[in-house]
Amino acid sequence: MKYIPAVAATFCGLLLLSATSRAQNLYVGSNAANVTTNFTSGTNAFDDTYVGYTTGATNNLLNVSGAGTVLTNTNDLFVGYDGSGNSLIISNGGRVANVDGWIGATANSSGNSALVTGANSVWTNSVVLYVGGYGGSSRLVISNGASVASMVGYLGAFASSSNNSALVTGANSVWNNVLDLTIGRSGSSSNNLVISNGASVAVGVNSYVGTGTSSNNSALVTGTGSLWSTAFGLNVGDQGGGNSLTVTNGGEVVVGTTLNTANLVISAQAGASSNSVSVGGGRLLVTNGQIN
Repeated sequence: MKYIPAVAATFCGLLLLSATSRAQNLYVGSNAANVTTNFTSGTNAFDDTYVGYTTGATNNLLNVSGAGTVLTNTNDLFVGYDGSGNSLIISNGGRVANVDGWIGATANSSGNSALVTGANSVWTNSVVLYVGGYGGSSRLVISNGASVASMVGYLGAFASSSNNSALVTGANSVWNNVLDLTIGRSGSSSNNLVISNGASVAVGVNSYVGTGTSSNNSALVTGTGSLWSTAFGLNVGDQGGGNSLTVTNGGEVVVGTTLNTANLVISAQAGASSNSVSVGGGRLLVTNGQIN
């Protein structure tokens, strides 16, 4: 994570001009609580966006709403940099684009969230989306036909971040990861992904439920038309224990959507325990490969 200069000058009450940058940053609650900023038209361009910057910046809200409303960031967007209880809502065809997206950036942050909802509402992360970077109890919801894109996605990226969740729900709602998606990484634990009611999650390379010693992470795919597809491999549990995948009520998981050999691996390394895959009323399909 890059260093953010502490010296800044106030501009129009909301925008701060970094002492070392030509571009403007957007701060929604730089050091304040209960601040709301609404974008409802036009293209709004910044360097970085912070919703809740310091530890005292809590319960702030950024709304990006309406067809033709765009928020672009040259660099990153933070929902809860050091602050807690901050929120981003993208709705009614609003669009947000950035390099990395952080929900809960530092270890001081907790309980931050992002909601992307409604047809044509889009959040594009050109590199990484962290649902819980270093901060814990972060939440992402994608609903009612909205979409989120990232090169790589993490639910719980670092050991200080646990109890993070993502819900992808409703027909045509999608989270697309060009490369990998990891639920519980680097010792982070108790992270949860739910795909329901006809939504989908697509992964271009590999998916992981618990890497390294990460434990008690889970994924649930439930409801007719709900789909988790991963082009190569899906690992449920590496060295840790208590990681699980459940497919039920017409949900579907497809491993191996390319012509390459694909594998579903449960408890990848010696010492792993109590990792599980359960299929009841759904379908798990491993194409061109095997279950280990």
